[in-house]
Amino acid sequence: MTPQGVTFDGGASVIPLTPLSRTGRQAYPQGHLYSDIDGHLKARRTAETNGSFLWRVHDKLYDLTPYLDFHPGGREWLERVRGCDATEAFEAHHLDGDKAERALSKFYVREVEPGEFDCGDRFTYDADGFWRTVRERCLVALKGAVGPSTSTLDATSATPAMQIASGMILAQFISTFGLACVSGSWLAAGGCGLTMAGMWGVGHNYLHQSEKKAGWWPYALNVVPGINAEEFKVTHALSHHLVPNLKADYESRFYTSNGKHGFTNPEPLSLRYWYMKAAFIPILGAFKGAGTGIKKLVAGGPGSAWLPPLFPAAQLGLYRAAGNSWRESLKLWMIQMTVHTLAFVPFALGVHHNAVDPNDDGAELISKQGRSTYSWQEGQPGGVDDFGEHQVISTIDHSILSRQQHLPEVLVHWLSLTCFGYLNDHALHHLFPALDHSKHAIVRDVFEQTCREFKVPYQERGAIAMAAGFHRYVQNHQVVPLHSISKL
Repeated sequence: MTPQGVTFDGGASVIPLTPLSRTGRQAYPQGHLYSDIDGHLKARRTAETNGSFLWRVHDKLYDLTPYLDFHPGGREWLERVRGCDATEAFEAHHLDGDKAERALSKFYVREVEPGEFDCGDRFTYDADGFWRTVRERCLVALKGAVGPSTSTLDATSATPAMQIASGMILAQFISTFGLACVSGSWLAAGGCGLTMAGMWGVGHNYLHQSEKKAGWWPYALNVVPGINAEEFKVTHALSHHLVPNLKADYESRFYTSNGKHGFTNPEPLSLRYWYMKAAFIPILGAFKGAGTGIKKLVAGGPGSAWLPPLFPAAQLGLYRAAGNSWRESLKLWMIQMTVHTLAFVPFALGVHHNAVDPNDDGAELISKQGRSTYSWQEGQPGGVDDFGEHQVISTIDHSILSRQQHLPEVLVHWLSLTCFGYLNDHALHHLFPALDHSKHAIVRDVFEQTCREFKVPYQERGAIAMAAGFHRYVQNHQVVPLHSISKL
């Protein structure tokens, strides 16, 4: 049975759920670009466990309530997926799967009855399949490098060099922002916008990790307009990362509508117009974040949870506090935010949405598969059921700083975070999101060898070629104009 809708608390409006298909594995509520996260999770819980307070993993129900305070990743991650089908999150975030399954079995309640729930995980995790094989091999390689007695939590966490590099990125942002405030220079504001890419990289790297290990680093994301680290854990870590390019991918609503991948609108759109749209939405997001922070403060939320959502809008106030007029402050702030967005978007979205170059050597092979993109997308031929294979074929890597291991480790990480290099192991990151970027080099060779063995089409393309492929993707599709965003 395919659910027709879910009624949220406090109102009679019905939010339609995406129908199931072979590759549309989980339901998600379609609504405004900035839909309420709690409402989204409630829709999932209703569709996946009928609103149960149990956890669903591999079609078994568990009561993890006694384990919340003992979970190595922190209780927050478990609380967010309570009542959901957490199979994909469980698989992706536990590199030592056997150990995690033994711990999980202690909290078993019962089996899920056939047809009991409307939606749920539809990936496969066969013992001899690609996913389980590459996970086991990468764990062996990682433990061999850091020491077999090292806990998996410590083995997957950031190295001291990565922590130092993250501090350098923070100092880089603060200094360029301070320079822009004091000098009132448009050039300095633009430079600050470029350094925000590093802040995104730092926050994104730590976002998926244990609360105990990540600390405050995930909140580096909050300096980026339209990004709230707490909401990002749901929309990104617990949605996009698990079902990339599927209808259930929450983030896909930025560039899709009605479950059809691609930009859907009756009006063709130029590349220039799309970038105007892409630059404008984060500015709206900055003010939305300010509203979220104020609401949390008024509601008396826990601790300082109200503060991070204010970061983007607060930067406008700091420009004014530095002595710039409100008009000039607004100009500087908009330059900063717009430069970040325009520089960041081709790489951030290009790793999943990249149209084929007709002159590329591999274009004919991909076109024979019935695809027009290097990364597989919902509705195109060639979809796979193995969880790991799907992560790889829906992603491409770019080659910025991907093999600069001859440089000092701190410099490698700093350059990678500054120059979008954290996206050059994007397939690995999708397979093992809790594995710190500083550990990717350890398992990269094992990963690539396993891809070749299982004939999984892993792709790495030049950074310029990838950015150009994203531009082709934009020009070959249509988008929703700004005045229609609220209707999504």
